[in-house]
Amino acid sequence: MARSGEEALELLAAQPVDGILLDLVMPGLSGQDTCKHIKQRAEWRDIPLIMLTARDDRDAMIEGINAGADDYIAKSADFDVLKARLRAQLRRKYFEDENRRIREKLVRRETEATARKQG
Repeated sequence: MARSGEEALELLAAQPVDGILLDLVMPGLSGQDTCKHIKQRAEWRDIPLIMLTARDDRDAMIEGINAGADDYIAKSADFDVLKARLRAQLRRKYFEDENRRIREKLVRRETEATARKQG
């Protein structure tokens, strides 16, 4: 758990995570800016990021999504809703990662087959 955006970025650099719950309002680097920093880094951009906030208005949701959040939920929402949305994001990431692994394996096999034909 990080207490600020800067601390969150330090933690991400030090340890892998499956998902990120990020508050829109934090001390130091804002949630939006932290989200932008995370989504700009190739090694982090596929980590599901859910923006949490006490602000329950349309503009706050749009700001969070535009910053790169994969989902947005008001803190006042039912905890079961948060868990369900987090599970959905983790499922999506699992399938995307599996799809990426399969594509890479196919490309490797194709490259090896081409090299054998030429060799």
